[in-house]
Amino acid sequence: MTEPVVPRRADNEVDIAELAQRVPVVQSQMFVELVSNIGKVQAVVASRRSETFFSWLVDQMTGRARAQDLDTVRSLALTQANTLAWVNELAARSAITDLALRETAVRLRVLQYDLAATRDEARYASEVAERTAAEVSGLARLLGEMATVVHGELDRQERRLDLQQRRLDLQEKRMALLEARLDDQDLFLQAVADELDGQRRVLTHLRLRQYAWEAFSRSMSRYRAGAYRSLPWMYQVALLAREVAAGACGLHEFVTGDRIHRDWLVESILDDPDSVVAWSGTRSLVGLLDEACAALPDRDDRQMVAELLGAGPDADDGSAARPLSAVLARTMRYAAGVDRSGAARSPAADALDEVRSTADGLLETSLTVPEFVHRTVDEQADAGAEARARLGDADRTR
Repeated sequence: MTEPVVPRRADNEVDIAELAQRVPVVQSQMFVELVSNIGKVQAVVASRRSETFFSWLVDQMTGRARAQDLDTVRSLALTQANTLAWVNELAARSAITDLALRETAVRLRVLQYDLAATRDEARYASEVAERTAAEVSGLARLLGEMATVVHGELDRQERRLDLQQRRLDLQEKRMALLEARLDDQDLFLQAVADELDGQRRVLTHLRLRQYAWEAFSRSMSRYRAGAYRSLPWMYQVALLAREVAAGACGLHEFVTGDRIHRDWLVESILDDPDSVVAWSGTRSLVGLLDEACAALPDRDDRQMVAELLGAGPDADDGSAARPLSAVLARTMRYAAGVDRSGAARSPAADALDEVRSTADGLLETSLTVPEFVHRTVDEQADAGAEARARLGDADRTR
């Protein structure tokens, strides 16, 4: 087997010295190639200069760039030293061709210039990296101080917010307490208002009672002084009761429901001397009315009394609810010749029969003085209350 041209040592590495002896031109080519490798290293350095700022900045901050720069410089220096030593050795042995030496000399000068520039740039890059690291450190310190200030301010604002929230909570509790107190005050004021309304009603009732008594006293004073005395006694009582019911006494009863004035009036009438002698015992209602008509012969007087008791042409005498008052009114109306001509019976008999046929309540044909007074006063008082209620409904519907 033929031995290879490229000799190898025991470690399988190429034996360059043996190869140079076998193929002398290899030394020149290797020399050129070695110098070229130095140029490639320079290209690596140059490519590092073309990196972006931020990647370079990161390399500077982490220290990786400086380590790479130092490795590159050491490699260049070692390669240059080895190359020069090898050149001197080869020159002494004239093992390299003149052309190779010239080409190598040119490349070495260029490499020397580039190496010097590379060292300056490395030195500059190192200085920039140190300044950048210092600036970054200062920036980091400043950011840390700013963060401390910001955190402190945020903590202060949070404490202020917490304080404000506590104050708001306290105000809400105070407001709730005030609302509860206001509710209590509202209830108290409502109770006071109700009490005042009650007192006002009591005062109103007392005033109405006082006005009713004063009005009743005036009516009785006029009656005792001769008012209604020119009329038959039955019609005196009816018209006096009508006057009292139409005044303050009727208003007092309508507002309060107190019927006290009826008792006043009945007692006063029965205590009057004319009532004592009006008649005794029980008498026929028709006979009493015939006597009344005979005592009031004037036609106009009769018609006036009839209309005062509610027996006018368009009036409702209330015969259904107030039969006694209706009989009194119709008797005088018929006696005056109104709505009656050529009747065979007396006006009283006709009036009594008509009213009894339509009356809701029982109407006795015979009465005592107290029975007549009580019934007449009650019917006139009821008539006054009905009139007030009717007028009140009319006012509300307007």
